[in-house]
Amino acid sequence: MAEPASSRWRAIATILCVVWVSAIAAGMAWMVRFESSPGEPAHAPASWPAQAGVARGGGYTLVMAAHPRCPCTRASLDELAVVMAASGNKMTARVLFFVPEDAPAEWEKTDLWQKAAAIPAVTPVLDRGGTLQRAFGAETSGSVAVYDAVGRLQFNGGLTAARGQRGENPGRLSLISLIETGEAARMTPVFGCPLRTPTARNVRLE
Repeated sequence: MAEPASSRWRAIATILCVVWVSAIAAGMAWMVRFESSPGEPAHAPASWPAQAGVARGGGYTLVMAAHPRCPCTRASLDELAVVMAASGNKMTARVLFFVPEDAPAEWEKTDLWQKAAAIPAVTPVLDRGGTLQRAFGAETSGSVAVYDAVGRLQFNGGLTAARGQRGENPGRLSLISLIETGEAARMTPVFGCPLRTPTARNVRLE
């Protein structure tokens, strides 16, 4: 006896539901892995790279490498704001915004540039071609290096616990400890987009 049409449709609907749920689960798992996967770590020099031409402050000087079109970097800048608020007058910061060589004028002036400029004691710096970021060994947007008053590296890492994640994290706690006690973990993972894209055309960052 032939199977009733209603039974066949129920079977098809069940299979489609299973496929749909499986696709959602796979997508969520991929997102979790992506958000929790750190980027390429920085290899900041042990001493302040004077050849970079970036001015060092009088106390601690923080340098963050950033891509102006990396959505993950919004959280890194929010965490930077928390650190700077806790630092009093003990720390100044420079945010080096990567700009491809062929980028038109104002390409870097995104909301991230404005966000960095609004944080007290933070100066956004245009970094055409990534020359400055290379001097500080940065490969991932959100990479931070902190140097003391005599130019010795004290911290090298990121300020978030995952891509785009705000909240208490080892990087933030390390820098606040450095400000308050002079001691900190020397390295934490960096979560963000790759810094240097070859051209300004068709830039797509996840």
